[in-house]
Amino acid sequence: MIIYCHLFIDKAKGIFQTFKIPLPNFYHIHILDIKTLIEKEIEASKKRENVTADYAIQYISKTIHSKSISDSIKLSTFFNNKDDIFCCVSKYINN
Repeated sequence: MIIYCHLFIDKAKGIFQTFKIPLPNFYHIHILDIKTLIEKEIEASKKRENVTADYAIQYISKTIHSKSISDSIKLSTFFNNKDDIFCCVSKYINN
């Protein structure tokens, strides 16, 4: 099973990056677990693209404009296989 994760910083600016994340235990994963997987994808992307910015995950939501979903809720409560999730992040520049 997979999920498509769209990163955004500001709702007005929209999505700046998308990841396809494989989920071996889809029905047992919580929002907090998916955040860890997203962080790994962000780090891998930084290495591939030689990017110096760091991103801190703020929250996960069903759309770019919807409310955040609690970390303790199971992913399968709100999402299905091959769904899109939206991840609000803060950007930090490394010097």
